[in-house]
Amino acid sequence: MQKLRIEHGLTKKEVAEGLGLTPEEYQEVEQNVRSLSLDKIEFLASYYETSTRYILGTSQKKQVSKVIDLGLVLMNREESEHVRAIKRHMGLVKS
Repeated sequence: MQKLRIEHGLTKKEVAEGLGLTPEEYQEVEQNVRSLSLDKIEFLASYYETSTRYILGTSQKKQVSKVIDLGLVLMNREESEHVRAIKRHMGLVKS
């Protein structure tokens, strides 16, 4: 996850805030001391536009096809808006 975070130009604090964690808790995630809940893993996969398997380290395939990545499509409207709000907050999309 550290590699993805750096590739996207994010700090640990920014990702931690997006996940509702403290920076210390997120540091433990990157060090494989703490695990994330499935919803947070799915959120990161959608955010980084990759698969949950890549996030978990069980796949070397970084990108997923639009057909396979149905997570965002299947989210309810409130969750989808939440993802967009976080991306706006992080300056990744315009309002």
